[in-house]
Amino acid sequence: MLKRGRELNTISLTKESSSTAETEACGRELAKSLTAGDVVLLYGDLGAGKSVFARGIIQALPGGENRVVRSPTYVYIQHHLTVPPVNHADLYRLPMNAAPEDIGLDEWGDSKSLLIIEWAERLSNRDLSPRTEVFIEIVDEIHRKIQIRKSEDTN
Repeated sequence: MLKRGRELNTISLTKESSSTAETEACGRELAKSLTAGDVVLLYGDLGAGKSVFARGIIQALPGGENRVVRSPTYVYIQHHLTVPPVNHADLYRLPMNAAPEDIGLDEWGDSKSLLIIEWAERLSNRDLSPRTEVFIEIVDEIHRKIQIRKSEDTN
């Protein structure tokens, strides 16, 4: 599902969070605007709340209620049977000389599922669309600044 050379329309908003519950709620709110085929790219330092945000998205989808959502750090990709299905990837432990295709990431981004990628900065030179980029910044021990940029194909 790599699309290149497309013109994108971008919508941006910034939220503040002072707890994991609020970060999860931001993910649940974003889930309302996501559909099959979308890609969510999560950026942020270790401990910023990327997995918490992803859990909010997954648990907000039909079939995701009360689902245990852990970071797929050691397995790279977890599959959640929600509607639409979610493929949740974490590239943190991806070796520096490996390509995301080495773990089959290209196969999991399709028009029938939602793809969530933590540590998306490891996807250098990838143009995934339609996409939503989520930047989670650690302000202090409990506060986070969450910037959401949703890009949609205009073609």
